[in-house]
Amino acid sequence: MASSATPHGARPVGTIVGSPYQCKVTHYKIKNAFGTSIFYGDFVKWADDNPNTTIQKDTGTTSLTPIGVFLGCAYTDPTTGQFTPNQYYPASTAADDIVAYVATDPFIHTLPLKLVDFVDGPDSAIGDSFTDVLVMFNVGHQLLNTTGIG
Repeated sequence: MASSATPHGARPVGTIVGSPYQCKVTHYKIKNAFGTSIFYGDFVKWADDNPNTTIQKDTGTTSLTPIGVFLGCAYTDPTTGQFTPNQYYPASTAADDIVAYVATDPFIHTLPLKLVDFVDGPDSAIGDSFTDVLVMFNVGHQLLNTTGIG
């Protein structure tokens, strides 16, 4: 199987009690000129240098400590001076009013993975109940304003 070129990120799709996702969103600040792009579907955490007031992308390099899933943001564009809603945060945006929209409901289900391929494992064969599945995490895609598994 070929890998997919359609990344999805962690899209909220429902709740553990069986109801569809009801768009429960919390607003958080992103630090002025934060240097990393944050895409729709990225996990976010409290910023290391300013906990409980601003957020940043949770890369999970040391440990994954998410507070929610990034769904978009709004800010005043530093070039045009216009209010700008966006599905991703462009790195190093110089604005004091950046607000992130984050899905923080602890009972949401997300679709964080997309299948890349099946492989025979050392103790399994494709099709048995122990089939190994390969996935690949992509970096952000500015064309689609998303991140995720692709």
